[in-house]
Amino acid sequence: MAGQPKTGNVWVKHLLAEMYRLTILDATPAAHPQAIRAFVAAGRFPTDSIYHEHIWPSVDLFEAFPKDCRVVTPLRNPYDTFVSFYHFVQRRKQAYEETGDPAAAMIDRRIDDPDVLDYLRVHYGHPLSLAVLWMRSGHTTPIRYEDLWRHPIETLEHAMESLGRVSRGAIEHAVRVASAETQLAKGGYWQVHIRTGRVGDWRKYLIDAHLQIFRDVHADAIRSLGYTVVEPPESADQ
Repeated sequence: MAGQPKTGNVWVKHLLAEMYRLTILDATPAAHPQAIRAFVAAGRFPTDSIYHEHIWPSVDLFEAFPKDCRVVTPLRNPYDTFVSFYHFVQRRKQAYEETGDPAAAMIDRRIDDPDVLDYLRVHYGHPLSLAVLWMRSGHTTPIRYEDLWRHPIETLEHAMESLGRVSRGAIEHAVRVASAETQLAKGGYWQVHIRTGRVGDWRKYLIDAHLQIFRDVHADAIRSLGYTVVEPPESADQ
């Protein structure tokens, strides 16, 4: 699985693992083709296994994967993704501080703080472009978060057209055991990676200033991913 952070990667990974009886890999390679090629050559990426990574598509990467490998890319409304990422950074403060990631500027800031708005304006295009490039690569099966949330059975049945068929019972089982509510109840790892899982949560958090930045800076990426650019109220009324 490859794509943008906070688009439902963990949820989709566990759904697919349950559907296809895949082993989720704990030890995974670094996010570049050479490391993946060595990982595969060492027999560490066996058939019937799955993992997710935020890696950029490239010819070298496609050649590094096993020939029977299938890539899946979850897609999610960029407004919800940003809110989810903001809260994730607050839960993983030390990791972002230690790596010097630009997102560290958001730590302990209100979501409407100028530093958070600056991150949205200057840096958020990087993860968005990751999702766009995977969509354009032609080497992945996209699974849209909102479709999965509203119609999980039908959405996974549609994904089977490129991933391989399993029984409806296997899909229903996967949806039951890998739901956000079920996973959150386990605590620990799951409470770090899943906050609410709701669709449209951005409406509770984003103000006109956020919406204007999305419109001015990220509109092309939003449309490329198949989502609608939200107009700030003052712009919509003109």
